[in-house]
Amino acid sequence: MRPPTKKQKIKSLSPFKKAIIAGIKTDLRSKKFRSTGGWFDDEEITESVKCSIPMQFADFDALFLKCEDVELLQPRPDNKPKSKVYLAVLSGHAATILLGVKENSLSGTLWNNPRKFQKSYKIDTRPVVIKTLNVQFSVSTGRLVCTAKVKMEET
Repeated sequence: MRPPTKKQKIKSLSPFKKAIIAGIKTDLRSKKFRSTGGWFDDEEITESVKCSIPMQFADFDALFLKCEDVELLQPRPDNKPKSKVYLAVLSGHAATILLGVKENSLSGTLWNNPRKFQKSYKIDTRPVVIKTLNVQFSVSTGRLVCTAKVKMEET
């Protein structure tokens, strides 16, 4: 039997990428991006979204550790070299390319941030972009936890 080609390896990782994106989209639906609605309209509106999927170490290694843009935080020779938990960070641009996120495919709901004794209401649905992606993989449980810091874009 021949070893798998590069194209076959990429295809085998596609379900994991789709599961990560689907998990982020699912968590985005429940998040409320709060706008101050006043003097501070120039500030960034950010939220953290989290997803968790089961994965084998070989798939995690192929998807994240072999990527050049991933900054491995743990285990390293100078930081917990015997750790069974892998921590890595990707920039927003690198995460978007690695996961294959299409432009305007992620969206969030903008809500006003009311003053005292006022009811909040939905303002708009706007696209969001990934600022950073923190990845945590536990070898003992075989579970990948991704925490994405997302920013709402101005329209």
